[in-house]
Amino acid sequence: MNEDKLNSEGNSAKIDNFTEKLEQLHDRLWELYDEADELMKDQNAVNEINYISHESALAAMASVRYGLDIMISICESSLEYLGVEFEDDEENE
Repeated sequence: MNEDKLNSEGNSAKIDNFTEKLEQLHDRLWELYDEADELMKDQNAVNEINYISHESALAAMASVRYGLDIMISICESSLEYLGVEFEDDEENE
């Protein structure tokens, strides 16, 4: 019985550690998303991306943001499954 309790506590610690790392990843993904959004608004930065056309640069950045959006959604779904609740944050939607 004590062995089961130790295993349960060990697993709980592992899950807590994983959840914490996933929350950190979630925060970092939002930071990257916001940075990509700001870059898209900066005409000079967009024009400097590999010296390609403005439209191509915007398309590239939009693809990056879309990929980040997918990763954020996956991360949020995983965290919700682990019991983490999110406040409605319209800034990040």
